[in-house]
Amino acid sequence: MMITTENWRLFQEVSDLHAKCLQLERRNNELTKHTAVVATEIACLREDNEFLSGVNAEFGSENNDLKEEKKLRRIKAAKDLYRKSNKRIIGYEKCQLLKMLANRAYHLPELKNLLQNVIDSHSAEIQMAKLQQPRQYAPQWSYVEQEDFIYDIKIDSRSSFDEDEDYGEKMEEVLIDSQKSAAGDDLVE
Repeated sequence: MMITTENWRLFQEVSDLHAKCLQLERRNNELTKHTAVVATEIACLREDNEFLSGVNAEFGSENNDLKEEKKLRRIKAAKDLYRKSNKRIIGYEKCQLLKMLANRAYHLPELKNLLQNVIDSHSAEIQMAKLQQPRQYAPQWSYVEQEDFIYDIKIDSRSSFDEDEDYGEKMEEVLIDSQKSAAGDDLVE
């Protein structure tokens, strides 16, 4: 009896292990499928990430270009204000202000106020003045007046010049008629 109980216990243990093994195999298959799905999602996300990083780099360089243009506009506006001896900017030392404007990393509340209220508004005025300048047209005397010419042309309705018998005969008749009229004109003279 002892052996049969021991066999039975071992049999139960083996069947439990077999069931666990099947369960682990199913779980492994599910995880393998899930891993494949996750791998494809990761590949798609990598592609999207590469695309977006390219777009970000492109817009980043464009943004840097725009900031550089803005910096140059501010410097030009400040120089223009100094040249015109504008009372709003005379209180600032020219060299120091231009260095601050050239350095984008430099931040100062007073400089921010100066930029927003004085230099940027003057820069906008300069740009508007450039946009509102009249166009330079040629003077009126340089235009040549031409009369409208009307050409009296008879256009043949055929689109191609194939050597049809009909067309060839008509051309011969026209040539013969023109030769006769030319010969007749010679006789009259």
